Amino acid sequence: MGDNGKTHCSIWAVAGGKGGTGKTFVINNIAIQLAARDKRTILVDADFGGPNVHTYFGVKPGTLSLTDFFEKNVPLDALITPTGVDNLNIIPGNVNCLASEGMKYAQKVKFLRHIQGLEADYILLDLGGGVSLNTIDTFLVADKMILVLAPESTSIENLYHFVKNIYFRKLKILLGLHGLRHIAHEKWKERKTNRVQDIRGLIESLREQEPEACHLISEELSRFRVSLVLNQVRNEKQISVGISLRSICARYLGIEADFVGYVEHDAMFWQNINLEHPYMHFLKSSRLTEGVSRVTENLIAGRSFRGVRVSA
Repeated sequence: MGDNGKTHCSIWAVAGGKGGTGKTFVINNIAIQLAARDKRTILVDADFGGPNVHTYFGVKPGTLSLTDFFEKNVPLDALITPTGVDNLNIIPGNVNCLASEGMKYAQKVKFLRHIQGLEADYILLDLGGGVSLNTIDTFLVADKMILVLAPESTSIENLYHFVKNIYFRKLKILLGLHGLRHIAHEKWKERKTNRVQDIRGLIESLREQEPEACHLISEELSRFRVSLVLNQVRNEKQISVGISLRSICARYLGIEADFVGYVEHDAMFWQNINLEHPYMHFLKSSRLTEGVSRVTENLIAGRSFRGVRVSA
């Protein structure tokens, strides 16, 4: 319990470099897995550009959505909508809602504050694609930052671009808190002259002037980590994409990345799905459900992927 008697909830945010990776499918199934473990789960559709969580669960568009939160000051908890799945509720987005890049700073702060005030064991945020500041800042508020990608070159490039942006945003916020943003900007701009090769080198170059601040920033950045989920895997060779990305994040960005597992592609499922009905009614494929179950268990336990063969 917190100081106010509120049970601490864990916030998980799911994003991707751009659309097409199946992140909504993955987060919806993670939500179902958490609910099946008797965890009170709220799934917030924060994909302002194309919300569709309600459609996946067969929930008809209602009178209340995030539009009412932003435009009519309706409390976020008043938008909670049952899904028909025990322990699982959603907060619907709305296609008429403001685009994420059009959200004002005060609206963003209010939204993040209300998310943290929801009563649940887990709050899952389905974020839109792209690298708008509002998407990134919402992602950064999460206790667990989850990135979904497909084993394709464009998806990998988009994900790397997204990770770089969220890491730089985190760094800017920390530098701003310690009054070092302007100095750091100048040093980075002249990094060749200053012999600064990466973010760690930048922090070291500031240490002479502000040793205590740099120590705190380094500690905070050392705790920065993302979790990678590989979706639509068709063969064992593609699993190596997730393992490689973990190494790339460490080598080129100095970021800890956990590859928590993969979900196999199942053509039969996608051929038979009918989004006019709750899609979980069609989840009879053990390959899909077992894959998401392993990913969920790894996320809960905070552990990385353990080798499992792809089904033939």
